[in-house]
Order: sequence, then C-alpha cells, then structure tokens
Amino acid sequence: MSKLSKKEQRVRRHRHIRNKVSGTAEQPRLCVCRTGAHIYCQVIDDEAGVTLVVAQEILAGNTPDASTCDKFAADAAFDTETYNNGIGVVPSFLLVPYSIDKDNLQLLVDTGLYTMGADGYLAAA
Repeated sequence: MSKLSKKEQRVRRHRHIRNKVSGTAEQPRLCVCRTGAHIYCQVIDDEAGVTLVVAQEILAGNTPDASTCDKFAADAAFDTETYNNGIGVVPSFLLVPYSIDKDNLQLLVDTGLYTMGADGYLAAA
C-alpha cells in the first residue's frame, strides 16, 4: 500500500468534509483560504450557488447595509429586525428561495452549474 502525498491527503480530507457540510440560505458555510501573506474567506450558499458579498464588505472594513444587497448575484433582502442570536438582534441578509419544478428548470441552467441535454435532462456542468 503506497503512502498518499500531502496534496492527496488534503484533497481526501476536503472531499470527506464537503460530503457532510453544505451551505444553505439560513446557514451558509465559511470557506477559508490561508496563504503565507493573506487570509481569504468566502461565505457560500451552496443551494443558490452564490458567494455572499457580505464577507468581502466586512474584510474591506465596510459596514454592510441595505445597499450591499445590490451586489448579490441572487435576490436578497436586508433584515434588521428578525434574527436574534440570543444576545441581541443582528442585521442579516435573507436570500429569496426558489422552488424548482419542471416548469422552471431553466433557473438551474442559468446558474451555470447545470446544462440541459438534448434529451431534456439536466447534467452537471
């Protein structure tokens, strides 16, 4: 049995974790990339297939507000009243969920994550 290289070990760990962790609109996942010079992070909603711009705004030193919703690739609303984390009410961004059925499959194709085959079935891009 051959020993896995460090890269293969990292990829194996990554796949194992990603099979269990998925971001949703209610609880997006945080992806952190650490280099020798910088730390980058993304807040990702896997259901909508978008990276939230809020993390970029915070890291740039800006305070996210209602105008940040205009930068999203998906429909979103800025909510300053309903999310209470137990300490206080926290401003939050709410993504508009989509219900996919046979009539609006094109929404999935428009995201770029899927392609429509000649037989009418979706295939991963």
